[in-house]
Amino acid sequence: MNNSYKKASFLFLGLHCSGILCLFIIFALMAFSFDPLHIFTAPHDPKAALFSTDQRIQNAGYIKSFDFDSVIIGNSHMENLSHSKTADYLPGKWFNLSMSGSRNNERKIVLEKAFREKELKQVLLLLTGDLQYNPTEGFDFLYDRNPFNDIFIYLNQMYSECFVKHTINTIFKTSYDDNCFGQKLDIDEHNAWIYYPDHNSRFGGIEKWAQHYQNGQLIGTYNDVNKYYQYSPRPLKKLSYSTRKEIENNINDNIVSLVKAHPETVFYCYAQPYFKLLYALDLRDSNGQAIEIYSEFLRVAAKVTSKYPNFKLYGFDNLAFASDVKNYKDLSHFSREMNYQILEYIKEGEYSLDMNNIDEYIDNFIKGCYSFDIKSFHNDLNALIER
Repeated sequence: MNNSYKKASFLFLGLHCSGILCLFIIFALMAFSFDPLHIFTAPHDPKAALFSTDQRIQNAGYIKSFDFDSVIIGNSHMENLSHSKTADYLPGKWFNLSMSGSRNNERKIVLEKAFREKELKQVLLLLTGDLQYNPTEGFDFLYDRNPFNDIFIYLNQMYSECFVKHTINTIFKTSYDDNCFGQKLDIDEHNAWIYYPDHNSRFGGIEKWAQHYQNGQLIGTYNDVNKYYQYSPRPLKKLSYSTRKEIENNINDNIVSLVKAHPETVFYCYAQPYFKLLYALDLRDSNGQAIEIYSEFLRVAAKVTSKYPNFKLYGFDNLAFASDVKNYKDLSHFSREMNYQILEYIKEGEYSLDMNNIDEYIDNFIKGCYSFDIKSFHNDLNALIER
């Protein structure tokens, strides 16, 4: 009885394992033959291939498919930078791996893979000066050291249905819509949003904001301006030890770890200069502390410059353009002209930050936030809306 039970158990386990192995083989063949994200097999002609606009999953394919020695990696603030124009300012073979809405922790994951597969000479890196960490469970396995688990990116309904269509098209020479293969993109600026009227039409001045004040990226700001414009700014707060430690850990884990591991690579780093109105609103929110947290991020990052000569930090918050609404389509996104102006400053070595000037820089930044005339902005905006 025991022997029969053991045999049956072994048979069950054997069949079960064989079934799992067969499924894995099928999925592996599917991934290698199908592979719309180009994770396993680079396209024959990358410039003519289709790519997903979801940068978090597509970047793994970009790293495999394209030859580059320098990387642009930020959030939507850097998405408008083209590879060729960036090279006009900082010579190199650039590729833009920026991910909309990304945080320091996400960029680290992608950079680690890029460093494993490329000899990177330069990194244009955004510093996100807040405490938020974005979840990475849906894509981080594409950037680890295990190539076998990458097939799991295709184990969902969308890609399974597309694989069936792709198989039918291949066998029967039909033409079902393979829409999940992605889009034909201009690879030189493949994730640029500046050409979309919804975004571009809001640059140019407060008149543009008035025309589009109900836009999803402006309506919240419009409501906040109406709510807070009569408030007096709050005093600065002292950050707790735990918050300051969290900021230090964020920079050490997500930036210093890479800078230290790759002394041969130059890291050009800056935090995006938000429109000063954002901080003027924060100063009128009793729960706000964006100014204090951002300032501490800059102060900690400046310390890195003294330890690692390959880390270059820049600050642009105190320039006139950060107080001029014409340069912004909302509180945080500035024009592409300013993107390239920033590259010009970096090229010329202007507005660099280190421990010798960071305190003066932060003092001037805070003064600029307090001096922003939110009442006049409110009155001008509403007068234009009411016309």
